[in-house]
Amino acid sequence: MGFTERILLGVLLPLLQENWIGVGVGLVVIGVTYILILQKAEYKKGKHGVDRDNDEQLDDSKLLPQKFSGEDLSYILFKHVRYNKKEMLVRSKELYERMNKRRSVNLFSKDPVPLEVIENIIRTAGTSPSRAYTEPWTYVVVGDQKIKKKIREIVESEEEIRTKQRMGPQWTRDLKYLTEAPWLVLGFTQGNSILLDGHKENHEIYTAISCGILLSAIQ
Repeated sequence: MGFTERILLGVLLPLLQENWIGVGVGLVVIGVTYILILQKAEYKKGKHGVDRDNDEQLDDSKLLPQKFSGEDLSYILFKHVRYNKKEMLVRSKELYERMNKRRSVNLFSKDPVPLEVIENIIRTAGTSPSRAYTEPWTYVVVGDQKIKKKIREIVESEEEIRTKQRMGPQWTRDLKYLTEAPWLVLGFTQGNSILLDGHKENHEIYTAISCGILLSAIQ
């Protein structure tokens, strides 16, 4: 071992023995910083095939809810209500009994339903959770008979393809309820968003949850 090596070991070894925790933390910090710098450089280069300079979808500010005229979107303070054990049991049982009556049917009454009821149901569906308040669902209420008839024709066309080519004629259904029901509520979901790491954010799951809450509200 040369003179220089002996000097370095004589100086560094005692320091490492006395401050090994600090040295270890420092090395970890340096390593993490280096990794973050590399990731940032790869992101700017568009490693995932996304044009970082021109892709407007990466602007998170556009994912925030926009304020529409005539609609109050002011902040609503969360107020938690605590229930005792007896109240929790009663409320949970009542909800279960109501939801247990839910059925998927193809027969609906022609009796009129107030539009305000439909609006309240959709408002309830709008309370569904979503990532970064994206609320990627849109509900369209149709009451016009001509439009309902057109929708029925489109659905019947798809049903014909589905039953003949995929499932078999035994699954053929009569879709007259689409024109007999007083209202049709159509649910739509937004397309996927591109996250900062280049991956796609699937909005369908949030819309599906919202539709589930909508079905619950109908009960």
